[in-house]
Amino acid sequence: MKIILTFVSICLLTVKLNSQTNYVTKILILSSNKILVDSIISKEFKENSLSFNKQEHRLQDYYVENKVNNREFEDKTKASILKFLSTIDYKQKASLLLFKYLQNLNFINTPNLQLNITNQVSDKNLKSLQNLALQEDVEFIVNISSILFTKVDKKEEVEIDIQVYENSSNSFIFDEKTRFTYVDFLCENNTPINCSLETVISNQTLLIKNSIAKRNPSSIKNDSIRKIRGNILRTIIESTQIDNSILDEMNLDSDKSVSKKAIKIQLLNQSKDKCISYFVEDSTNFSSERLDLKNSNDKDHNYKNNIYSYFIIGSKVNGIWKYKKTKTECVYAPLYFEKQNIISFHSYIDNYYFIKDSVELNPDFFNSTLFD
Repeated sequence: MKIILTFVSICLLTVKLNSQTNYVTKILILSSNKILVDSIISKEFKENSLSFNKQEHRLQDYYVENKVNNREFEDKTKASILKFLSTIDYKQKASLLLFKYLQNLNFINTPNLQLNITNQVSDKNLKSLQNLALQEDVEFIVNISSILFTKVDKKEEVEIDIQVYENSSNSFIFDEKTRFTYVDFLCENNTPINCSLETVISNQTLLIKNSIAKRNPSSIKNDSIRKIRGNILRTIIESTQIDNSILDEMNLDSDKSVSKKAIKIQLLNQSKDKCISYFVEDSTNFSSERLDLKNSNDKDHNYKNNIYSYFIIGSKVNGIWKYKKTKTECVYAPLYFEKQNIISFHSYIDNYYFIKDSVELNPDFFNSTLFD
């Protein structure tokens, strides 16, 4: 009953938030305006270009459907990347990477988002960017004014000059030139040029996203909603006691990859036939039987003094519990505290819309594909 009351009180909170203005986020990514290739690296650049241009560039390699987005905006985003891919060449790879990486940085769960890409180019001229923003009806333009491919001390380097233009202020809210030098251990199964380009773009993408988020009313609103969602989940978790009898019914004692005493968070549906539990455990007492850790991301298999987490998702069918365990992931000791448990749990279940449409609890969460 305590949980049900919590659900009701939270639902009342949604009325005010849902009545707020829905802002539109419109971002346009331009192609690289200028590509500079030092003679010392021209042969490698040409080889990488030929290889890239021969590849089949499929929509699913770069585009991820934003399921909560306005359908009109999502169709425009999809159309823009399809058109861009139809004439793609290596000189446009940086823009393509920006498009791909920006989708993966929380913009993917942003409603009213229009993220477009074009083969148009621009220098750092504010007037021309303003005209382009008005022409394309966008608030933000991500502009790659130049890319330099070179070598320093026999190491491949890529220097990129990127700006984010904001139409409402007719100014750059981000303007940075940065370099990345090829590092062997970061670039397995990749060419030095490709790795250097991909890494420098990846490093800049988060900065670009943050610069837009700080200025964009939609992102500010969404950040506020995410904090409220986190507080809602914390309230539910703190008002819910762990039912160890459920774990016993699952017969987890026979699973050597699970430690029942490591359970931190548990959520059950009202009929108590579906359950998601979050486990966090210290590796100090791990035995050689923990074969699941041999499939982890730790290449050196040095598990001591680390903290690991995993989820158990269970459903009771015909009176018998069936469950699946997610991959055991290292979360590292410095991050291990109660707040981090909540954050990790929230991040995971949010992918299955535990809370949807602003801050309204999703009654269909326990019927989602998570429990298939």
